[in-house]
Amino acid sequence: MRWNKTIPVDQCKDGYLYIIHARNASVGICKTITQGPMSGGKSFTIPRYKFGWYLFDEIHWDCDNHYGTACPLEEIEKAPDFEDTTEGRAAKLQYLMKREKELEARSEELDEEQFNLNKDERGDS
Repeated sequence: MRWNKTIPVDQCKDGYLYIIHARNASVGICKTITQGPMSGGKSFTIPRYKFGWYLFDEIHWDCDNHYGTACPLEEIEKAPDFEDTTEGRAAKLQYLMKREKELEARSEELDEEQFNLNKDERGDS
């Protein structure tokens, strides 16, 4: 489902942490896709758990109507710079896991606001 009050792809800033609505996480660091058919689009690096924790990229909803799964709801902060090393990726994963836990209540609040907006548009009581 497309959320009503999402941040359009052209307004998302590389290197910033966002609260997102996505399949596998509620926070992500925005980055520009540099390779493949969605080159120039945006994705969000998230903490994902599937047989262990790792970093995963969810594509911005506006970039692809089939594979786009992340709807950014609120910009939070400029994320720290992390080196592209084993240690840097581990630090980024820890940062995202910590911020996701800290922002859990705000994420749920934004989801509730979106649900109510969608309900109003449908005419549900």
